[in-house]
Amino acid sequence: MWFQKSHIKIQKPFIPIEDLHGYVLPHAGTFHTKKILNSTLRFSPTKDFKKIIIIYYPANLEENIILEKKSYYHEFYVIFKIMKYMCSKIWNKKKIKIIGKNIRDKSFNHKYNNENLYIVSADFSHFKPLKYAIEKENCAAQCILYRSLNNNSSCLNEIDHPKSFKVLFSFLPKNFMLQWIGRSRSSGEKGVGYLSFLITNPKIKK
Repeated sequence: MWFQKSHIKIQKPFIPIEDLHGYVLPHAGTFHTKKILNSTLRFSPTKDFKKIIIIYYPANLEENIILEKKSYYHEFYVIFKIMKYMCSKIWNKKKIKIIGKNIRDKSFNHKYNNENLYIVSADFSHFKPLKYAIEKENCAAQCILYRSLNNNSSCLNEIDHPKSFKVLFSFLPKNFMLQWIGRSRSSGEKGVGYLSFLITNPKIKK
């Protein structure tokens, strides 16, 4: 099961963030990602957003979650279900429209809108030993934090997917920044890495 609402148990009190404009969240099933989701989503946006835009890059050429009436890419579906739950049960924003932006679609074009909350759907290293994964993920996180995605560093290959961040940075205002919140992994000697970030516009106090 890709999403189970019982996995979403966010510890109170929530942490309101005035300048929070989005997240980077893992798209693996919530059984594997519940710890990092619950710690990251304690940070709660206070701005009055009207839409949630989910930026994702499908690994599969065809949608791989087949339901009775619809099919989805899991990179979108998991985040969609998480955000739907957050809006209805946590944030009390039941009329928010949630839109997926598949960046394989070459017609994708976007301008920043302050009435949107932006989510980048991303996992990190896949089935690598911990020692290797930690080093490469740390490097990949630094590339994201400094918007340095045009170099030839091999650690960019550990981002699933770097193109999602290139799209985000193409419209995100230059004074916005990502703040690295946490990391977890799936079970097993060679697991999958999950990193989370906040998308913020920190105010400089004089």
